[in-house]
Amino acid sequence: MVTSNKDRLDLLKVRLADVQEELVKMHVGFNKKVAQIEASLKQLIETMTTQAMFQTKFTNLEFPKFSTGDPTTCLSMANQFFAYQDIPEDHLRVQLGSYHLEDEAYQWWLAMTKTIKEDNTVITWNVFEEEMLVRFGSTEDLLYARLNKRVASKTIY
Repeated sequence: MVTSNKDRLDLLKVRLADVQEELVKMHVGFNKKVAQIEASLKQLIETMTTQAMFQTKFTNLEFPKFSTGDPTTCLSMANQFFAYQDIPEDHLRVQLGSYHLEDEAYQWWLAMTKTIKEDNTVITWNVFEEEMLVRFGSTEDLLYARLNKRVASKTIY
């Protein structure tokens, strides 16, 4: 079959139109991918900036360590740390508090966690504080902590 120049030209125009259409699709797809990458980078930068600020806050204020003796000062400093770092969640407070226990206090915590697991209970920061005062604090500190707890809950016995 003999094709004329006009037929060949028409065929080339059709193929060129197809190529142009594919290029437009590729361009749109490319722009979408670039937009997704830019959004991901923006989110990553925000996350890294937030983490850097959070890490800076952590380095500016040390969490107190505790091994034995009266835990009142240590607990007070821990509460200041939680307030400064804006850590309201009990489980994070208990994790941080227990992580910074040493020697005798750490051994006490290991025994406490075993009991807690056996009883299937969740320990709150208030319970953690009271248990530390029971084990390491003076009777006066324990009574004061219990009084504060009752006043806070408005329960009278």
